[in-house]
Amino acid sequence: MHFTHISRWGFKQQLILAFTLGIFCLALISSLTISAYSSDGLRQQALEQGLKVTESFARQSALALLYESAENAKEAGRLALSFPDVVSVTIFQPNHKVLFSAGMKVADLQQDEEKAELWSLLGRLEGETDQAWYFVAPVFSDNVRDNDNSPFSVQAANPDLIGYTRLVMSKASLNQVLDDVFKVNLYISLLLSLVLLSVLLAITTRVTKPLMQLARAMKRAQLGEKKVRSSVNGPQDIMLMEGAFNTMMDVLEARELELQKARDT
Repeated sequence: MHFTHISRWGFKQQLILAFTLGIFCLALISSLTISAYSSDGLRQQALEQGLKVTESFARQSALALLYESAENAKEAGRLALSFPDVVSVTIFQPNHKVLFSAGMKVADLQQDEEKAELWSLLGRLEGETDQAWYFVAPVFSDNVRDNDNSPFSVQAANPDLIGYTRLVMSKASLNQVLDDVFKVNLYISLLLSLVLLSVLLAITTRVTKPLMQLARAMKRAQLGEKKVRSSVNGPQDIMLMEGAFNTMMDVLEARELELQKARDT
């Protein structure tokens, strides 16, 4: 029913509808595509930053784990929490018992024995939710040498695993940036679409206006009006149509005049 109604619209109205729908669909698709590519790059940067912060946090936590020092653990946690989007930090002893925890309370990930065994490997992304990423990194005894320049610091010949660190980084800033990128892309696409639509409307008007004039002239001729002519303007194809109409009217009027003379004779 709706398509039947649209089919009764004029040529200009149908062109405007088709151009408008096509241009705005193109603007939306281009905005989504650009935002998707942007989100991949921003996400990768955020993951790299989170992993670097987690590994730094692991080095800072070595002394606290070696001596089970709450004061050193607190200082390491304070430094880690000072990074943007870091909302929670935890220091674990080798048996996964919590030595220190600070920051916002966040939902823990479901752990199994296989994941727990993987904690002894390199720092990595443990998992993620819609709100945050969870990073873990092992802490070795040789990390003490990186954080303590004292000649009396304990240095193991072979580094031993002395614990783990977990860092939770919020996705709030990333999600906000992605929303802003999508909005900016959408606004730019819509602006360009409006400019393009204005150009297309101008072209459409240049084409349809002479057609409307020709249609009105033909209607007047159909009603029997004399001396009807169409002004020759517009694109070349329409000018040919208008010229053909005017020639046809000249021929018809000439024949009508001859018939009148023959009748009078």
